[in-house]
Amino acid sequence: MEDYLYGMMNFIKAHEIMYESDIIQRTDKLLDNIYHLQSILENYTDFLGTHLINNGQIWKEMGWLVDQSILDATKQRLMDICINLQDELYEEMSKHGYTEKVMDCNISGLELVVVATKLTGQPLTIEQFTFWRSLVILYGQWTCQEMQSLGYTNNTGSSRLALRLLQLLNNMTRILTAFNSLISIFLPSNQSFDLQPLNTLASSLVDVTFNVISFIDQRSLKQNQVSIRRSNVMRNTFLPILYLEQSLITFADAVVAIYNLTGSNTQSYNKRIKWLHGLVDDTA
Repeated sequence: MEDYLYGMMNFIKAHEIMYESDIIQRTDKLLDNIYHLQSILENYTDFLGTHLINNGQIWKEMGWLVDQSILDATKQRLMDICINLQDELYEEMSKHGYTEKVMDCNISGLELVVVATKLTGQPLTIEQFTFWRSLVILYGQWTCQEMQSLGYTNNTGSSRLALRLLQLLNNMTRILTAFNSLISIFLPSNQSFDLQPLNTLASSLVDVTFNVISFIDQRSLKQNQVSIRRSNVMRNTFLPILYLEQSLITFADAVVAIYNLTGSNTQSYNKRIKWLHGLVDDTA
């Protein structure tokens, strides 16, 4: 009885959410709009789960009246969000250029599309995949340029430099992970999709991984030679490097995945990827 009542409460709440989200408040700030949509989709995930995909079959088996029209409307609303977001991102980049805030919109936007697609169970079109592939390449190029501008390959730098590298690595990992999800789960099985344009990006990210490893090694060596005031966390340069090391493993895992998806067969990079496989496996 308790499970039945709990299920009924979720059923009612799920329908309330679907009806209430028919009107979504928007602002003139795209990133804020994406965050708002993400919070809405979190509620969808909590209370709808797989009910949209199976058309409320579990609810029907419980003997509850299922409004198929609201389920269909909710699916369409989520699919429209994915389509409209592409136009909004393109407009944002055209208007403001490739600023960090615009890049944050790209990351969060792709993560939003992944969640929306999981809820509907509907694969994206090849045109949509092409858009997100181009966006991932753009973001990767921007990240590599940002890292190069730091000059981290030529010096051991400061804790602030390590934290900036950490931020860039984490964000690149997020967008690679989201794109890998789209490719591995939602690409229609009866359609082919060209991943060759990702080859150059994949190779560049492999280079980035090894450059960061070299940076960490240099900082660790310097760390052993310098006395640190441990009373001040931000002046303890060991902590940023520790976080950077942990982030690098996740980043390397995402890079290996995207490199393998491209089907690259460059001997020099294959050796590096094999080494990165070992790095990831050893820390698993």
